[in-house]
Amino acid sequence: MSDDLESCRKMQLMYFRRAKSDPLQNGKWLERAERWAEHARREEAWLSYQRSARQQMNAGGRLARCLPNSRGNATELRQGFCRANSDERFPLFSA
Repeated sequence: MSDDLESCRKMQLMYFRRAKSDPLQNGKWLERAERWAEHARREEAWLSYQRSARQQMNAGGRLARCLPNSRGNATELRQGFCRANSDERFPLFSA
C-alpha cells in the first residue's frame, strides 16, 4: 500500500471517529470522511493503472517492442504511440 493511500485511509477513519464522537455535527464529519474515501478510490485506481502499465512493459507485448528507432528517437513512445512501420501508428493501451 502506498503512503498516500494509507494516509487517505487514516484521514477517513479519523473523520468517522469524529462523527461518532460529535453527534451534533455528524453530517459534516461523515461528508469529510466520504471525501477521503473518494480520494482513496482515485489513488487505488492510479496505483492499479501504474501496476498494469508496468506489467505490460515487462510482458514482452506490444509495449516492450516499442523501442526507440535507429536514430534514438523515443518521442513517439513518450507520446503514447509506437511506430509499427513507416505508415502506421498504434496507440498504446488500445482495446
